[in-house]
Amino acid sequence: MTRAIVHEGANLLQKSLWSILLTTACRASVLALAASTQIFAVAIPAPSFGVSSSVAKMTLLAGGASTTSTINVIGQNGFKSNVDLAASGLPGGVTATFSAPSTSTKSILTLTPGSKAVPGTYTVTVIGTSGTAKSTTSFSLTVPVPSFSLSSSASSLQLFVGGGSGSSTIGVVNPVGLSSTSVNLTVSGVPAGIGTRLNWSTATPTSPVTLTLTPSVTAVPGVYAVKVVGTSGTATSTATIALTITAPSFSFSPSASSRTLVVGYNSPINIAVINPVGLANRVSFAASGIPAGVTAAFASVDSSTTSVTFTMSNTAVPGTYPVKITGTSGIATSSTTINLTIPAPGFSLS
Repeated sequence: MTRAIVHEGANLLQKSLWSILLTTACRASVLALAASTQIFAVAIPAPSFGVSSSVAKMTLLAGGASTTSTINVIGQNGFKSNVDLAASGLPGGVTATFSAPSTSTKSILTLTPGSKAVPGTYTVTVIGTSGTAKSTTSFSLTVPVPSFSLSSSASSLQLFVGGGSGSSTIGVVNPVGLSSTSVNLTVSGVPAGIGTRLNWSTATPTSPVTLTLTPSVTAVPGVYAVKVVGTSGTATSTATIALTITAPSFSFSPSASSRTLVVGYNSPINIAVINPVGLANRVSFAASGIPAGVTAAFASVDSSTTSVTFTMSNTAVPGTYPVKITGTSGIATSSTTINLTIPAPGFSLS
């Protein structure tokens, strides 16, 4: 019995030793494995999105046509939800509309300028929102200041009272940012007595118009600033023409200032027109103050010279008479005096 107890105790001791050895070996293996193993933390990203614009720059003309940009929604990490779109940074007078205000793919943004769109350069931002997620994209928007210039083929015109017309060609040059290239024209500063005509009330860069000014006999001589004003939307320009109205004039010089007449034919006196200014017609002549028994006849010598011939009858009364010669062309007149002497009859004795 004693041997059995001793043998059983030896077995138990042996099992305990093996258990201790196995436990120690396992712990050593685990520690060795832990020392040679790296543990990674793997982050799984949340679904998100971005937005983009098909244009980087855009130009709008006040009162002109609309312009578009395609706004793309780019899903990331499995994002498939709709995104609400809005635009900010727009100038006054410009409106924005989306073909699809909420989309998961794309939307067409249309910007429309009103006639009072405020000129300048702006940054337009498109904002996409889905829940708490947000993304933006931007592009540059320019609204140029509308402008143009008017040109005049004549910077100055000289017209004569009651004379011929004068004209100037009015053109549109250097148009910038006009919603329409058609420019409305008006004329101001024209003095009384001057007829005004534009062959067309509007002009374009390729279609100028003609301004015609026609003086009447009531036109008042002087210097005037005639202004042609062009308007296209909010843009205006002015062309100025210096208009000089001159009264027509002339003078003339007779070849003799006096003449002693004899009965019958007398040699003619030539009258030359000198210093003519703005005459619409040739000068016509008349005589006044002719004494009884004397006649005056005018005849053209050339384009600038007329002759007058006095014929005296034997009934003419002796004396000296101032005969007034008057020339007329339109409203222009000039005069001079020729003294006629009718000698007393006489005789001599031999």
